Order: sequence, then C-alpha cells, then structure tokens
Amino acid sequence: MGYLSNSQRACSWWSSLMRATLLLLCLFVLSSPQSPAITTSTATSLVGNNSKSVSDHSALISFKSHIYDDPYGALSSWDNKSLHFCQWQGVTCGSRHPERVIALDLPSLGLSGTISPSIANLAFLRRLSLQHNKLDGSIPQELGHLHQLQLLNLSVNFLEGQIPSSLANCRHLSWIHLGDNLLSGQVPQELGSLPQLIDLVLPTNNLTGAMPTSLANLSSLDNLDLSHNMITGGIPPWVANLTSVTRLFLGLNPLSGGIPSSLCRLPSLARLDVPENQLSGMIPPCLYNLTSIRILSVGFNSLGGIIPSDIGSTLPHLRYLDMLGNHFIGLIPSSLSNSSGLLRIRFQSNNLHGKIPRNLGTLQNLSILGLSENQLTAKEADDWSFLTALTNCSKLTKLEIGNNSLSGVLPNTSPQISRSSIFRRTRYLEACLQI
Repeated sequence: MGYLSNSQRACSWWSSLMRATLLLLCLFVLSSPQSPAITTSTATSLVGNNSKSVSDHSALISFKSHIYDDPYGALSSWDNKSLHFCQWQGVTCGSRHPERVIALDLPSLGLSGTISPSIANLAFLRRLSLQHNKLDGSIPQELGHLHQLQLLNLSVNFLEGQIPSSLANCRHLSWIHLGDNLLSGQVPQELGSLPQLIDLVLPTNNLTGAMPTSLANLSSLDNLDLSHNMITGGIPPWVANLTSVTRLFLGLNPLSGGIPSSLCRLPSLARLDVPENQLSGMIPPCLYNLTSIRILSVGFNSLGGIIPSDIGSTLPHLRYLDMLGNHFIGLIPSSLSNSSGLLRIRFQSNNLHGKIPRNLGTLQNLSILGLSENQLTAKEADDWSFLTALTNCSKLTKLEIGNNSLSGVLPNTSPQISRSSIFRRTRYLEACLQI
C-alpha cells in the first residue's frame, strides 16, 4: 500500500469536515420550531392526524358534492377551510373519538340532490337525519356498512326504488323512518333480523306485497307504521308476537279479511289504526276489553256488529273512537260517558238507531261528535235533551247529526254551541237553533 501525499491528506481532511458540518446543519434545521415538518402537521390538523379522520372528511365532502341546491346555505360552513369538519353545521363528532363523525343532522333545510354512497365511510355514524328535504334517487345499499347506526330518518323526501335489504347489517338500528317518499317494492324480510328495532315507520310510499312474516321476530318493536301503501293480504295473526308494540298503523291499504283476535294478546296496544281498508266481519269482543287502547280507528271498512253497551267502562282511556263508514248496528252506548277523556266520536254512515244519549254532554273534552247518516230518532222534546246537554262541551267544534230521522222542535240552547259547532240539516227538521 502506498502513502498519501500531503495534498491528498488535505483533501481527505477537508471532505470529512464538510460532511460533519452538513450533518450538524441538518440536525439544527430539524430541531428548529420553524421546521417544515411541524408546519406540515399544523396544516393537516384541520382534517385530523390519521387516515380515518381524513376518510370522514372525504365522506362529508362527497356528501356535499351530491347536493345541487342548498337554498338556506346550510352547508356554507363546509366551505370554510379554517374550520374543522367537526364544527360544520349538522355534523357531530364523538367524545371518545373526537375526530370521528357520530351524527349527521340536516333536517328541514330544502336540500336537493342525492345521498352519496360515500356516507357509508362514516364508520362511527350513529344518527343520520335528513328528513323533510327534497332528496331524490335511491337509498344507497352502502348504508348497510354503517354498523354503528342507530337512527335512520329519511322521511318526507322524494326517494325512490326499494328499501335496501342491507340495512339488516346495521345491527344497532332502533329507528327506521322512511315515510312520505316514493319507495316501492316489498318490505324487506331481512328487517326482521334487527333485534333492537323500536320504530319501523314506512307510511305513504308505494310499498306492495304482504307484511313479511319475519317482522314477527321484532320483540322490541313499539311502533309499526305501514299505512298509506299498497300492502295486500290480511292482518296476520303473528302480529300478536309483537308484545312490545303500542302503536299499529295499517290504514289506507287494500288489506282484507277480519281483525284477528290475536291482537288481544298485545298488552300495551294503545293505538289501533286500520281505516280505509277492505276489512270485514266483527271486531273481536276481546279487543273491547283491552284497557290500554286510547285510539281505535276502524273507519271506512265493511265491519259490522253491535257496539258493546259497556264500551265506555271497558275502554276507560279512550281518546279517539272512529267507526264511521261501516255497518255497525244497535244503539249508541251511553257508557261512553265513562271515557271522560274522549276527544272525538265518529259514528257517521252506519246503521245505528235509537236516541242520542243525553249523557254525552258530560264529555267536557269532546271536540268532534259525528252521528250523521244513521237511523237515529228524535220526536218528543225530551229526545232533543242531548242538544241542551252538549252545551256543557265547551270544546265542541263539530257536531254532525244530519241524515237521520230527527224531527220536532229544537230546544233553546246556549248560543255557545251554535257558534262553535257545525250543524248539518236534519231530516224532518221543523225549527232552527235560536241564536
């Protein structure tokens, strides 16, 4: 091995010095408060410091891009580059995961557009409330990826297509509100596998087919609303399996057959709403003994039979009793006076006969009394005593007694009932109210 000359040694020493100097300079720059690394971190903090929060941000941006009309500027804060997306209007982030979106609430804002499938990337989303807008298109199947979702409210929009069966993957769903849209097809069988479902509210759509039998598994269901659709078949006996249900809305469908007696096994049923179907037969007698009922609405069907004379005693908590447009016969039960909270009685267009009970005048909360188009009679002055008694009903705003067999002279009643009530002309009426 040869020896280095003096000039070679000098060059080697100088090269080592330069490398050491450059190394020290790099260390100084990296440790400086103004270093580029810290500045970059600050710039990205508005969307979070991890890829998951960036994904939430991107999902929200995609949602906004699918909205083409925002008449109230509800999403204007979403354009603020200096505002963290957790502070955008309608966006709520969690406390345990402070940069993850748990709720998107944008109701009643007139938003027009479609629902972006990218919303399914909001993995922590628990509540999606977009009701009362002008959204159209279909409900994305991708919503089934929202495994934390508890509430879905897309009601009162213009959504069409079928209800995604993938919603059954959202095992924590407790409230599904999709009413007042243009949805079609059948109610998915898969929805019957949601163990925590409390509200299934799907009225005023174009849903068809029979009620899926899988719904019998919804032991936590409190409110089932399939009204104003095109649901066919009958009211299935398995409805009795819905032991937690308090409200059952099946009106304005072409349902046929009878009202099943199995409904009497629903211990908490407070509202049975089945008007404007094609139901026939008699109301099961046991249903009149279900003391939990507050609203019984069976109007405009082909139901018949006698209204039990003790209905006011067996259903003491009644608020609404709507039985108009059927074939009920017999007398108006005077026991209705025992249901002191009654607000509305509608018996129009049946085959009821006899006199109008005077003690209906004790119902001080009564606002509507509809008795027209029956075979009710009044001949003697005492037969009209019900009219004098009704002057005690200070909240009465509508009284219909026309198209019966009422005759004779009306009593001199308080002007109060004349001003606040709507009267239809009675057959054979020989006198008018004295005001």
